[in-house]
Amino acid sequence: MLVDSQDPSYGNFIADWVLGDDRQFIRQLGGLIAGDAPTDAWFTIKVSPTDTDSQALVLVHITTTLGQNGQIVNTPPWTLNIHIFGNSIASALPWMTYWYDIKIATAPSGAIWTIENGTIAFQPSITNIENPGLAPMPLGNNGIPRFIGWIGGPPRTGGPYSVGDWGRNLNPQAGEPSGWTCIAAGAPGTWRTDGIVGNTDGT
Repeated sequence: MLVDSQDPSYGNFIADWVLGDDRQFIRQLGGLIAGDAPTDAWFTIKVSPTDTDSQALVLVHITTTLGQNGQIVNTPPWTLNIHIFGNSIASALPWMTYWYDIKIATAPSGAIWTIENGTIAFQPSITNIENPGLAPMPLGNNGIPRFIGWIGGPPRTGGPYSVGDWGRNLNPQAGEPSGWTCIAAGAPGTWRTDGIVGNTDGT
C-alpha cells in the first residue's frame, strides 16, 4: 500500500502553494508491488474532481529521464521529484479550491497508482518561502523564458543570460531552493532564488 495522503500525520506541503511559485516537491514511493518499478508519473490540477485529465488546468508528465518537470528515481528507495514552473498555473485563481492528484505507472505489472490526492487553495502570497512567485519583468528571448538546465546553483560564469531564463536545482533537498531565475541580463547576470523545496512531511 502506498502512503495515504489523507493521514493527518502525513502533511501536505502542496496545500500552501502560491500562484507563480516555482517549487519542487519530493515524494517517496513506498509499497510497490514486488518486482515493480515506477516508470511514469502524472501531476494534475483540476477545477473539479470529476474532470478528466484532458480537462485539467495543469497536466504534467514526469519520466525517469531528468527533465524540467522533474524526475522519477526508479531504483530503491524510489522517489518522485515534481517541479511545476510557476507560469504553468497562471490560469488558477487565488483562494479558489482546486483538486490535484499524483499518479504513477509501474512495470512490469502495468499498474497505475494514485499516490496522493487532495485540494489546493492557492494563496496570493506566502511567508515561508523566499522570493515567491515570478516578479513582473521584461523578458528576453523574444518574451519566452529559457530553461537553461539542471544546475547546482545560480550561474557564476557563462552566458549571456536574458531576463526570465531559469534553471532547476540539480539535486533538490527539503529546505533548499528549487532553482534560480535571471532578473538582470548579463554574463552571468543576476539571479533570484526560487521557492523552497518541500517534501512529504511538510519540511
